[in-house]
Amino acid sequence: MADAYLDQDQTCQPCTSPCSSCANMNATMCTSCIQGYVYIASDNTCEAEGDINNLFNVSPVDNCANSEITTDNQGANVMTCTLCLQGYTLTAGGCAPCPEGCQFCDPSSVITCLTCAPGFMLDSNNVCASVSGTTCPWGCNSCTELACFSCIQGLILNQNFQCQYPCMTPCATCQNNNPFSCITCLAGYVMTSNGCQPDTSCSGDEDCLICPLGTIINPNNTEFQINQVCTSCTSSSNCARCMSSNTAVCTSCSYGMYLNGTICSSCSTGCAACLTLSQCQKCAKGYVAQ
Repeated sequence: MADAYLDQDQTCQPCTSPCSSCANMNATMCTSCIQGYVYIASDNTCEAEGDINNLFNVSPVDNCANSEITTDNQGANVMTCTLCLQGYTLTAGGCAPCPEGCQFCDPSSVITCLTCAPGFMLDSNNVCASVSGTTCPWGCNSCTELACFSCIQGLILNQNFQCQYPCMTPCATCQNNNPFSCITCLAGYVMTSNGCQPDTSCSGDEDCLICPLGTIINPNNTEFQINQVCTSCTSSSNCARCMSSNTAVCTSCSYGMYLNGTICSSCSTGCAACLTLSQCQKCAKGYVAQ
């Protein structure tokens, strides 16, 4: 899938293939190319590897995932590899093979593995070993004999060195295969049979320190004591937090929404985080801001 760029309205738009990334507000001005194509620095285009020798009189670099053609001081075309295929590392002599089972190795010492291929374990000597009958745990991209070392894309490494989906609010921790199935809750929530629910029980004691999202700490003071209670924000405003003096006025919004005057509104399609409807900060999956 091609990368994306931010247009003049600060909206994510896809780059034109075979660009893997492109200049802002110009989908056809490549800054890098997808695998199988070579980046031509002189005119910001991508050419198929098979055509490079005839067009520029240079040969592709073996085992290279991304490369580019520049011009030296004498005006001659120069092919340079910028990223090797997995299992190879970029050295002065080109893409050198890593040891068996190694996904990424140290370019200054190719026998030193940094990350193992799936199913291999990194031992104390930085060597990837295949242990008979043993594979890395679910979701683990590489591991040692004791714990997971890195996770496949879309998963995170938890405090127990296991890979899991990122937990969704209000979960503090969750089941490995279900980000919505809470094991423990964020502060301001309590675990029930229905999962994590907002906890405003502190309001009964008038001693709240943390309130769940959608509410705000409100002073309820007396002449002799300072008290705090959780007050709900106006539901139609979609606030994560609101003003204590006016619960219909939002002061912050949940992820995927933005402060639109006094209320929270959803970001545009393709945008995961934004400042306004037209100013995207982070694109959703399948879109990448430049």
